[in-house]
Amino acid sequence: MLDHVPEADHAAVIASMEQVLSAWLVYRDDVATACGLSRDPR
Repeated sequence: MLDHVPEADHAAVIASMEQVLSAWLVYRDDVATACGLSRDPR
């Protein structure tokens, strides 16, 4: 993805992608919980 934006914008793109990943992981975990799934404590 970074190959398609100006180098000056790389930090902003990376920060945005980190926010998206964080939100996705929360969503994924909430869906799993709603389905009755839980993580292995190990």
